[in-house]
Amino acid sequence: MGKLSSRLRSRARNARRSIQSESKDMAERMRKHAIRLTSGSIPKSDIQRYHFFARYSSTTTQVFSTGRRPNSRKKMRVTARGMSAPLLPINKHDGTLQRSLRVIRVGEGYRLFFTSPFAKYILRTGGTKWMVDRGFWHEMQKLASNERKRAAKNVSRALRKR
Repeated sequence: MGKLSSRLRSRARNARRSIQSESKDMAERMRKHAIRLTSGSIPKSDIQRYHFFARYSSTTTQVFSTGRRPNSRKKMRVTARGMSAPLLPINKHDGTLQRSLRVIRVGEGYRLFFTSPFAKYILRTGGTKWMVDRGFWHEMQKLASNERKRAAKNVSRALRKR
């Protein structure tokens, strides 16, 4: 009986270690993805001139094919003047939004959030009264779902090895 309980305790320690490692890796990948999603390069002057992301009747959201792959489609905002801009990545004006990104440990997991005062307007799900939804959190949710599946697979694989 003693060998069985020590084996189970050892297995539980290994499982906990694997879960913590996967959780930390997942948080780092999510942080890198958030940085990519806030690294747009549209000139600030164009955004101020054309108001791509304003809720006007003169702008529409259309889906464009961006390559030869079947899933290479992107949502873009098109203005009445024919100018277009992708909804993601969000433009990096001076880096304030990216610098305000924080990842903190909460219990067994991690939490990702932005401390910038204007982040709640830019990243708001559903947009605001004056600005369309950019889809940032939707993309992050899709990535998180894929990351959880990958992490679960890795943890179960690690437990089977031992």
